[in-house]
Amino acid sequence: MKWASMQAFFAMGGYARFVWGSYGVVAVALLIEVFNVRARLARARKRGAAARRK
Repeated sequence: MKWASMQAFFAMGGYARFVWGSYGVVAVALLIEVFNVRARLARARKRGAAARRK
């Protein structure tokens, strides 16, 4: 697809709100997932360290 200008690219043929909104939702979901995985890993490491001490 060719765009006449950067403004036309960002406008996405009138569907910019849906296109860029979708990208935003996915970016937020990925960030939440990264933070959740890090928290679960930290909890697992703590439990593992506590289990080794017993």
